[in-house]
Amino acid sequence: MRRRSPILLGVSLFALAATLTVAIWCLAREPFGQPVRLSTGEVLTLRAVTYGANHRWTPQTWWQRLLGPLLPSSLVSKPYTPSFYAQSNAQPSLIAWFTGPSTPRSGSPGRSVFVADETGQEYGRASGLHEWRRTEPRVEYFQVPLPKRGQKLTLRFYDGPGHVSGAVTIPVPPSAAPVSAAATATKVSDLYPPVPGASAPPCPVVGRDGEVSATLVEVTTGLSGGGSTRSRPEVLLARRPAAAGPGDIPWTRVALRLAPDSQGWTPVILSLRNTEGDTAQRSWQRAQNGLIWFGIRGWIGQYGNPLSVRLMLQRQDDSAYRREQVWSLSDIAVPRDGTETPLGKSRTINGVTLELHALAARLTPTGPGRRDFEKSPYLRLRAEGLGKGRLLTVWAIDDRGRRSNADLKAYGGGGGSYEYRIRMPIAPDAKKVTLHLAIHGGYDTRLVDFAVQPEHVKTDPSQSPGGLAP
Repeated sequence: MRRRSPILLGVSLFALAATLTVAIWCLAREPFGQPVRLSTGEVLTLRAVTYGANHRWTPQTWWQRLLGPLLPSSLVSKPYTPSFYAQSNAQPSLIAWFTGPSTPRSGSPGRSVFVADETGQEYGRASGLHEWRRTEPRVEYFQVPLPKRGQKLTLRFYDGPGHVSGAVTIPVPPSAAPVSAAATATKVSDLYPPVPGASAPPCPVVGRDGEVSATLVEVTTGLSGGGSTRSRPEVLLARRPAAAGPGDIPWTRVALRLAPDSQGWTPVILSLRNTEGDTAQRSWQRAQNGLIWFGIRGWIGQYGNPLSVRLMLQRQDDSAYRREQVWSLSDIAVPRDGTETPLGKSRTINGVTLELHALAARLTPTGPGRRDFEKSPYLRLRAEGLGKGRLLTVWAIDDRGRRSNADLKAYGGGGGSYEYRIRMPIAPDAKKVTLHLAIHGGYDTRLVDFAVQPEHVKTDPSQSPGGLAP
């Protein structure tokens, strides 16, 4: 027995050392701890996930948490509060907290972080911010949209189109269950249709409101926007559209045709709603080959369920404008491509002051410091006092009697001063135009509803309505 004592003592000491090692490792190990290596070589480490309307997180080490009450304030990490834009009635949100190197992030590229559900389907993009305090690790936090299904989600960090540099998977808090469609079905305004039923017919689908009717010719989801934050029409409306890939926010395109007896009505806003109660709307539109096309950016319709569609149309007869509502300028020279015709004129109409700067041609820059170019002529002007109950409508008549309406039927404002760039599709062979600007009240409005089963992106050119060219 005495000979075995040294052996037992050695085993006991080894077990004690192993226990202490494991205990220290567990204490030193931060919560979660999943690393993400970025293309820059930096490593971000997931530290915490918080859910609620208010968020606070402190990046303390284990010994700071253990000895916090005994430490001076200079050695205690101050809590971080996310500074995302939030309204006064902000809804609860999910935030993932990461720490990185103890250096600022100045000059490094922004993080492109997309969110996927349990099936691997990317359904949203996370908004990210970062803060750095001297002598502490840099903190980056991301506001994460919740999935519609599943108990976990994955954050994918992109360093280029379609290239994932790293990913982390986190559980969805039990209290963060998505809102059901039944809870949002009553939130219907003039701009949003009701939640669709369990089934709907494919296109074409006809809708009517009184004497106004239209036909949905196409509703296609999952289109690639060309890898840009603002989809280019020639990409979105390509004859051979591409499906959205990893790290590419998908688009839905909608094509409609107005009935012959509904001409004179202008589509203003198109709204979509899915069976989960999510909504999306868009005022961007383009007329081509007798169809009116809308592009809606986002994930609505990605799960293949029916969509309800509401189209808002407006009409006002130009002949109903009173003389004092209209300002006309004749013999305006149409500028050559890449140039503009200075105007430098102003007038006050019904309390709204209009200052005309210039009529610019196509192939002029879309803005200061930009390298992309406008695809049609546009009018630059400043309006002051264009507020509630006042609208601005612009059109042009060229030297051959052809009329060109502005891309939008009417422009509104908030009552202050605002610079407008109003696109005018003036014919390329026009030499001079007469500009007409009207300040007037509202329009007659019609709301046309549809229920439709959307299609997914088609790459077969023979199945693209209207035969659009790229």
